[in-house]
Amino acid sequence: MYLSKSAKDLLEYVHTTDPDRDGFYYGMEFVKSSHYTSREVEACVKYLEEQQLIERPLKGRPDIFKPTLLGMKYGEYTKYERRHFVRNSIIIPILVSTLTTILIHGLSLLSQLILSLVLQSNLVH
Repeated sequence: MYLSKSAKDLLEYVHTTDPDRDGFYYGMEFVKSSHYTSREVEACVKYLEEQQLIERPLKGRPDIFKPTLLGMKYGEYTKYERRHFVRNSIIIPILVSTLTTILIHGLSLLSQLILSLVLQSNLVH
C-alpha cells in the first residue's frame, strides 16, 4: 500500500498526539500544526479511510476521525510486508534456482560416475 507524504505525516500526528476524551482526532488541529491545507487533509483522511487505516464515525464531519487497529500499527505492518516481500521475491527464488542447479548438474555428474564404474566393472570381468 502506497502512502503519500501527507498521509504518513497524518499517521505520525496520530501516533505523537493524544486524542480527545472520546478517542477522536480533528483534521483541523493537524492543519494548524502542519503546512498542509484543509483540502489536502480532507483528501488525505478520505484516502486513509479507503485504505482502512482510519475511520470517520461522523459522516457529516469529514475532519473528525480515529485510527483503526491497522492504522495504529502501520509501522509494524510495513515491516512485516517488507520482510514478506524480501523472503518471497528474493530469497526463495535464489534458493530454488540454486537447488535446481545442484540437482541438474549433480545428477549429471552422478550418472557419469555410475556409468564409468559400471564400464570399469564390465572390463574387469
